[in-house]
Amino acid sequence: MRLNTLLYRRIPRTMSKKKVHIAVEDMAHDLGVLEGDIESWIGSENVVTSTDHRDRITVDEIKKSEFANSDKYVDCLKRSMASDLSGWQESKFFAEKTKIIRLSRIEKYQTYLSELKEFHCSIRLAVNFHEHESPVKAAYLLMSKAISCLMMGCENLSKGYWFSGSIIREIDEALDLARYFIVLAETETGKKNLRKWFRQNYAPKHSDCRHALSEHTASLVCEVEKESQRLLMNEIYQKKSKWVHPTFGVIREVTEFETSDDLDILECSLGTTKHQIKLLELTDFYKSSIWSAFQTFILCFSQALPLDSEKIERLINIDKEFQIWS
Repeated sequence: MRLNTLLYRRIPRTMSKKKVHIAVEDMAHDLGVLEGDIESWIGSENVVTSTDHRDRITVDEIKKSEFANSDKYVDCLKRSMASDLSGWQESKFFAEKTKIIRLSRIEKYQTYLSELKEFHCSIRLAVNFHEHESPVKAAYLLMSKAISCLMMGCENLSKGYWFSGSIIREIDEALDLARYFIVLAETETGKKNLRKWFRQNYAPKHSDCRHALSEHTASLVCEVEKESQRLLMNEIYQKKSKWVHPTFGVIREVTEFETSDDLDILECSLGTTKHQIKLLELTDFYKSSIWSAFQTFILCFSQALPLDSEKIERLINIDKEFQIWS
């Protein structure tokens, strides 16, 4: 008994947790305050900093909780909300102009998506030559969901629904799983998960998909380092997840507050939002998922079917158009 007790007491000393760091810009976003206030606090408190995979300044994630519970937090929040209020005023002033730009971009997205839909329909017969539980058929079905969600998202965006952002993560998860099944087609893990997907209503964790895809990308592109690619995919995934969770931050972005002592609510977004600048930001954010859909189509089907030279040439040209556009 005494030996067991001694061993139990030693465990915490030898099992030190790895520190998790957060970028200052992400910390400011999570806390809903201005980045400058975080930077000032870091300087005044002599907080130790480091850098992440994108050379951004980071701090130990525990500092986020410390700042949130500090005496200066509420004043920082008020400054941030005052900045939000000026954003609302700007959005209302340029509402019509911003809306025209947004609808023009969505129309361009819809043109691309119509073309992708035609590509998808055109390969159905070739896909059906593959067996029922093949990676190609799984990828084809997952692409159908991604395209449908993209079209639905654009439709909702055109109407002005801020929370149409919640569908972005579903789109990317479908695209990444399609690539996952193709990339891991010859591995035991890939075969096992593919069968479970078809037979048990199961999908691998997206973190497992990100790990496998970052490894695959690093194996193809010598300039890409596996861990950096994985961290980048994780970062993008977190940014695209913000609409999914019922957090204060994403609701606050389309809610008007009075920057008084009580921070009273002036108007909530009930259905569509009047904040045209936020809608334009979200519309721009959709672009990366549409681009990813075309890239995934090429990666999944150019070798397995194969695609005819005319389709491949058009898909490559579309990829170049997105590169220029970005």
